Amino acid sequence: GGAAVPAGAVEGTNFPGPNSIVFIENNHTVNLTANQRCASLQIQSGSVLDIYTWTGSVFSMVMNNAGGNGLFRLTTTPTPQWQIPKIFTFPSGDFSDFNNNSGTTEFYDIDGTVGFLYILPANVTSYGNLKVTAKGGDNLILPNNALTTVKGDLTVGGDNSNAWICMSWSTAHNGFTQDNYGPIVEKTVHVTGNMFINTGTFIYMDEYLPQHLVVDGNVTVNPNAWIECYTPNGNSPGGPPQANTMAIGGNFINNSTGYARFHNGTYYCDLTFQGSTSASLSGTSPSTIFNKVTLNKGNSQITTLTCDIGGTLGTLTNNWLTLQNGTFRYVRTNPNSDFTISTVTPFNIPATAGLYINLPSNTGNRNILIGDAANDNGDLLLSGKLTIVNGNVYVGSTSGANNNNNDIEYTSSGASAIDIQGGRLVVNGQIRRDPSNAGGVLQYSQSGGAVQVNGQNSNATNAKLEILNAGSAFTMSNGTLTIVRGFGGTTTPSSPFGDLYLRP
Repeated sequence: GGAAVPAGAVEGTNFPGPNSIVFIENNHTVNLTANQRCASLQIQSGSVLDIYTWTGSVFSMVMNNAGGNGLFRLTTTPTPQWQIPKIFTFPSGDFSDFNNNSGTTEFYDIDGTVGFLYILPANVTSYGNLKVTAKGGDNLILPNNALTTVKGDLTVGGDNSNAWICMSWSTAHNGFTQDNYGPIVEKTVHVTGNMFINTGTFIYMDEYLPQHLVVDGNVTVNPNAWIECYTPNGNSPGGPPQANTMAIGGNFINNSTGYARFHNGTYYCDLTFQGSTSASLSGTSPSTIFNKVTLNKGNSQITTLTCDIGGTLGTLTNNWLTLQNGTFRYVRTNPNSDFTISTVTPFNIPATAGLYINLPSNTGNRNILIGDAANDNGDLLLSGKLTIVNGNVYVGSTSGANNNNNDIEYTSSGASAIDIQGGRLVVNGQIRRDPSNAGGVLQYSQSGGAVQVNGQNSNATNAKLEILNAGSAFTMSNGTLTIVRGFGGTTTPSSPFGDLYLRP
């Protein structure tokens, strides 16, 4: 087939030829020096075939090896910057058996020049495990197609922070015409295993169309690795910010020695935690910065997302956390800042969701803030469960001069519940039903801690704290319950309940 044959070897006899059946095993590494052909190929686990730039090779059938499958590697030649980007080409052959049985394909870069671009081929839409490794200041870019499926793990890396693995790349960056990437499509990269960001930077660029990453397992950011959303500059295409997304079925572990940043000025990536199993937000990084976060775990309060991440946790100030299914457990030890969930919009806990607060140590006296603004709209709308074990939770601004009626308004879902085991809950307004729904139901339990209902600017047709109707419950075995700004015992036809109304 035109391949170079070593001296003394006979193609197809003692050197593979187009009709040969090839096995690479026993932890051997084979490096090609020319294009090669074979009828079938197996790469045993621990072994490597590095074809280098010889992507004109033909491997007719790349088969599963009974001992497990190893590593298939390829690269491409550097290209002058005025001709960038360079698109990897992939050799011919049917890799489906190799991919379906956890074979690993690696695209790697041999250049290292800052700003050079290398793009994975758009015509390859399925891999087993996938590794993408950048060098120096190069950018390795995921393919420009609607869907790429990784049937195992995705591992990305580079040798410094300027080695970027990019979700996409605009055709107008750096002032060069880069039509090789083609019109950018809105795409999804679906990883059925885990994602490892070992070194370098995994980055969402400032594109016109959203880019989506779905990881069914864990996402781990290791030391000397970063997650970033690109900061536009004078050579960037601009345009409106797009809703890039990352969805994680398992844990998010940020051990970066730098940061994982999902929000950087105008450009951002929204994060969803999904799947049917409980998971965690953890790690030792000094900085984790979120844009919008959605919890959609399971179909009940039982499935949890536990946030015990170290370092500084940065979020938007308002309307950034959405609970759909599952319980968000905020259990950080000695956080270095308050945890602001909302300011001027209501925060909703639906019937199949919950918010659980337990700061095992809080030496800085940090607070959990809901409706932290001089605004009446920052209520807690409770159809699910609020649990406080330790920590200070405020519904309404912590300012002493605040007279806004930020309430806990519970519904008739039958799942509305407040469980105070310790800590402190301060509600600036009332704990009450929706005035337009007399059928509200609340399960209230207090075994410790302190609850204070300030009654600011209260709705006079409801008590400051009211628990009534069939299905409700009130249990208090310890702690304190304080109601401020009482009516002085006066009831009227328009305010028949006074301050405290218990008739569960």
